[in-house]
Amino acid sequence: MLRRLFASAVVVGCLAWPTCAQTVDELIERAQARLAGWADAGPLKKIEAAFRRQVTLDFAETPIEDVVTFVADFAAVNIVLDRNAVPAERRPITLKVKDASLEAAMNHILRQAQLTYGVVNEAVFITNAEGLKGSAGEPVLRARDLRYLAVMAGEKDAGNLIAYERERRRAARDRIRAALEKPVTLDFADTPIQDVCTFVADFAAMNIALDPHAAPRGREGIKITLKVKDIPLKNALDFVLKQARLKSAIWDEALFVSNDAGLAGREQEAADLLKAAREALQAGHDVKALDLLETLRIEYSDTQAYRQAR
Repeated sequence: MLRRLFASAVVVGCLAWPTCAQTVDELIERAQARLAGWADAGPLKKIEAAFRRQVTLDFAETPIEDVVTFVADFAAVNIVLDRNAVPAERRPITLKVKDASLEAAMNHILRQAQLTYGVVNEAVFITNAEGLKGSAGEPVLRARDLRYLAVMAGEKDAGNLIAYERERRRAARDRIRAALEKPVTLDFADTPIQDVCTFVADFAAMNIALDPHAAPRGREGIKITLKVKDIPLKNALDFVLKQARLKSAIWDEALFVSNDAGLAGREQEAADLLKAAREALQAGHDVKALDLLETLRIEYSDTQAYRQAR
């Protein structure tokens, strides 16, 4: 099935934008308004460029408010945090990534904070699903959507966009796979798993995102004892994860470590990508469809949604 979807999306055509409008006249009017708006939308272009930038971040038990302030200042874009959407427990953010896209880093940050985002009023609005409602029927824009708007406006070549995104995703995936093959000698004695992940990430020069909801800190935190010599990192990491009752998968340019509940979000995202790709193909949005399908094949090939689609 997925091969047929790819075959249907090979010819890259003009990208229309999905809206809530029902008639052809409304579709044309809204599409023209969006393109005209993009031509004059300096802030949107800044946000699109900022999300593509590579960043190095190191947050340790940092309040989400401070994380948002830092990222906004670093990226030089407006980011608005809906404080009413922040969960009551206000779990701090711990994330260390190197040379990751800001888009991927933001996804990991908001996953920890149990929040999401949309580009609203020429700013990045961080909130929850409820907070993104009430946008006067307008679709919620994400980083990927801004790239599609740039293609529609003729500012980005469709073929170059897809090729660039494909190679960026492949490079991030292949770096992690290569790192996992490195031989390693480890000696941990009752070491918190957070410290284990930090050591491994630094040693292997790869990004590891540990889900704090699956591995809490403190007295009740997960401790690892392991002594191995000259074995592939993937094998050593497997022993770590077995002790912690956790699993891992490559997600958003990092090795994401979590439990079944945490990884269920990745499965859902794969299913959502496939659904969006099918809808885009049916609507003639070929650039969007091909980009989504390339993302699914490169980043989610081990998911149930991908296997069933094949």
